[in-house]
Amino acid sequence: MIAITPHMRVLVAVESVDFRVGIDGLAQRCRAVLQEDPFQGTVFVFRSRSHTAIKLLIYDKWYAPSNVEWPVGRA
Repeated sequence: MIAITPHMRVLVAVESVDFRVGIDGLAQRCRAVLQEDPFQGTVFVFRSRSHTAIKLLIYDKWYAPSNVEWPVGRA
């Protein structure tokens, strides 16, 4: 669940985006085109080229491999 609070900034890209670039590509677009840091808590809204889908980019927390405990299970 995404909790959007009143103090959060929401930026909507007016041009459509090719979603094949992935989440890293969208973050790069935030830096290059919007001149915003995607890791500062801003909500970025992108729409697909076909205008049938949207993606939200929101930085919550970065999980480094040392921070993640993988469950041990049977193979």
